[in-house]
Amino acid sequence: MLSAIAFSRPAHSVVVSNWYRFRYYKQYSNTKEYTLATITYEAVAAACEKIEAAGKKPTQASVRKALGGGSFTTIGPFLTQWKEAKAESEELSMVEVPDDLEVAGSEMVAKLWTAAMREASTGHAELQRSLLAAQEEIKAAEAETQEIATSLEADIEGLRDQLGALEAKHGEIDAQFRAEHEARTVAERDLAVTRERAEAEGKRAAKAEQRADQLQETVTASERASADLRKRYDDVTSQLSETRAELSAATTAKDSLAAELSKAEDRATKAEARTAKAEERSDKLEAAQEKLREKLDTVQADHASLRADLANARAERTQAHERLKEAQEHIKELEGGGATAGSAKKSGG
Repeated sequence: MLSAIAFSRPAHSVVVSNWYRFRYYKQYSNTKEYTLATITYEAVAAACEKIEAAGKKPTQASVRKALGGGSFTTIGPFLTQWKEAKAESEELSMVEVPDDLEVAGSEMVAKLWTAAMREASTGHAELQRSLLAAQEEIKAAEAETQEIATSLEADIEGLRDQLGALEAKHGEIDAQFRAEHEARTVAERDLAVTRERAEAEGKRAAKAEQRADQLQETVTASERASADLRKRYDDVTSQLSETRAELSAATTAKDSLAAELSKAEDRATKAEARTAKAEERSDKLEAAQEKLREKLDTVQADHASLRADLANARAERTQAHERLKEAQEHIKELEGGGATAGSAKKSGG
């Protein structure tokens, strides 16, 4: 029955079942090894004499009980041998040996005389006694057989109880093994998910770091462009100051020349021309200055936005590194939990 249960379950259950059955067999059989090994004819004969001295008739069941165990197939032949030896001894003790043979006093002579007496005693009375003795032996054998059957039934019932207990214990061990196997499967699945998350976090961290590097390059280029624009703006501002100085000087000259118009008409005309050019140049420089100022403001705004993006990228990179570190620590914890589950499994087995 245990074999049928074991083969209907998974492979690990078969291993647990076979191991448990082997351990029980060793434990149960060890209680019988000494008894079976020490059952000899001398032990059976001593038990029979002890039972007979107590006023009872030796049987296989009573001898087995007196020995504390043993197999009926071992006890039976020894008991028969003892009965035959006892009967022969009783017959020899009843033989009347003649005086001339008594001098020899040997057991062999007595046995030969007994054989001769048996051959001579063929009368009806002897046959009647033999028949009655055979009937008594048959009745005794039937009683002994019934006693053996009762003892065997009790042993079988005890073995059935032990088998039921073993099957219940096997069920508990199998359930415990299944629970441990399921827990380990869940832990391995969680470990795989955590590793996938860690790999994803690592990829995200790498992308964030790459983006931060790109933004850093963009910010550096923007800073160079801003420096160039600042230089150009300073140059235009310097030219504008010079132009304004020239315009002021030209205006002053114009006023002076206006007073002396009559005297310096040519000079006034030239001064007006220079003034017009200076004004035109001043307007152009002012327009260029305004455009450069607007462009500088745009560049500065872009530069500030890039700096903000760079700060965000660095923050994302830091968070990604932290999540990666947490995932790695979680993996170590899960790997440590898997090793503990394996040890518990071996201890349970």
